[in-house]
Amino acid sequence: MIFDLVENVGVDSLAIAYNGGKDSIVLQHLVRTTVGMDAPIKLLLWHVADEFPEVIECINNFLEDDGLEIVRFSDSDVMVQDVKQLVEQGNEYIFLGTRMADLKPGEVAEYQKPMWGGGVRVMPLMFFNIQDIGSYLNHHQIPYPQCYDQGFTSLGTVKATIRNPFIYDTKTGSFSPAWHLRHPSYERANRAYVNKTLRSNSAAIQCSEQLEPETLEIAISEIEGRGFQKVDVFNFQKSTKSLRDEFKYLWVLGSDET
Repeated sequence: MIFDLVENVGVDSLAIAYNGGKDSIVLQHLVRTTVGMDAPIKLLLWHVADEFPEVIECINNFLEDDGLEIVRFSDSDVMVQDVKQLVEQGNEYIFLGTRMADLKPGEVAEYQKPMWGGGVRVMPLMFFNIQDIGSYLNHHQIPYPQCYDQGFTSLGTVKATIRNPFIYDTKTGSFSPAWHLRHPSYERANRAYVNKTLRSNSAAIQCSEQLEPETLEIAISEIEGRGFQKVDVFNFQKSTKSLRDEFKYLWVLGSDET
């Protein structure tokens, strides 16, 4: 697919979204080794507030490569306008590290889709699972933020991200690396939905009544470690949407069936 794009539209029409996370690291390596490491393909970097220090360090080390053309954007909240400008400049195809674990319920898994703001988003990693990502990084010996070795399966802001309770090992009393996660729907369970319209510092968990008590206790402990004094817990009898409207931070641990 990447070869065909280069042949049909040229490298100048392509760009790679990069944020220092595991998926974007694999994405840029896969694309650049396919089109040629010296090919003039743009790397797009959106600034995110409250970023993990390990991610910032990884980004800074990676950007020391003088051969990269970096396009920086100051605010990820206005990404639609930024993409529209990129498309107007000729970058009509933007590579994203989107995978099936990132899709909304019912959303079709495809390699290419229309991009917000125009153009086309290209997602070569769509059918990679988290084990594939870990295998790729380790096989090619590519540096990545060490958070993933410490129990974080997905990284958002520091405030909204905890170590994933589903890879906590009760026997050792420690978290396993992200690549040990076996249930794909739990990959983003460690990241909260954030309602930026609320000023409160409220936090809640939504989970199945069948969730193991130990897993829930670990999640509550991790969230309290992020500075929350109170964590409310709900099952799926209450809608996720209503909870997102009520709480600034909402962690959803699995689904009603899991």
